[in-house]
Amino acid sequence: MEEKRYRLCSILLQAATLVAVVIIGNWVQQAIARQSVAAAYVGVAASILLREPKSDADVESSLRCWALALLVEYTPEAAPIPERLRKAMLEGRVVGGVTALGLDGMPRAGRQTTVDPECEPLTP
Repeated sequence: MEEKRYRLCSILLQAATLVAVVIIGNWVQQAIARQSVAAAYVGVAASILLREPKSDADVESSLRCWALALLVEYTPEAAPIPERLRKAMLEGRVVGGVTALGLDGMPRAGRQTTVDPECEPLTP
């Protein structure tokens, strides 16, 4: 009788371990999948914000607003995007990198930019 009880406990322990491994493995896999999707969205957002703005101001402004909202959403709290950089991204002044912001002392000249006043991703 004691041996039967021991075997039953052993089988139940193995089954519980298997269930725990499956549950934890599924949780880890879902976290990895979420991170992968977030990385893809950040890539799309960055490509939108780093390209030269198009002529259709309404669509471009909405697209840039959406892209910035994505970027802000997936930016770690430890490294928030500065307000000046957010504004420059919305205005299309980050094309080609940081020098487009005028941080090198040479602001981009000759471009009119508009920012959608309804765009609200500027708060982290």
